[in-house]
Amino acid sequence: MAQIGWTLIAALAPVMLASCGTSTSATPSPTSVVASSAADLPSTLQSSPGQPCHLAPVRDLIEWHSSRHPPSADGSTGPAASAVRLGNVNLVGCKSVLDGWVQDHSVSEAETAAGFRDCSEIAWADDNPGYDVHAIPAPRLKKVLLQAGNDC
Repeated sequence: MAQIGWTLIAALAPVMLASCGTSTSATPSPTSVVASSAADLPSTLQSSPGQPCHLAPVRDLIEWHSSRHPPSADGSTGPAASAVRLGNVNLVGCKSVLDGWVQDHSVSEAETAAGFRDCSEIAWADDNPGYDVHAIPAPRLKKVLLQAGNDC
């Protein structure tokens, strides 16, 4: 059990560190990786159970999210737009973060009918120089790769 815990920590550490600050590793130039959808990136590398993922995060992404709902009793309509910086590889699933991103961030018809409005966008961090993921409300992204939701 302890080995599984350490394996999980070792696998998640690069993703968690990438979301905490700027990476000091060499970042590919914008021309070395060009993608307009998840299909343009290596998406999945099948690894055997217990084997580490052989994909390596090489570029950070920024995910922006805004949601609104019908006014509550106190008049609020939802939180301010927010953003998070993350690596481009899901090491646990051993696949690109962009693989299945639109489906994972889509809003159901029931949520739309109930008055919920949602928009998520994802873009390369180096296409958004100086972007502050801690700003509230978070500004919209530039050069958006993918977008999902009913209020974009």
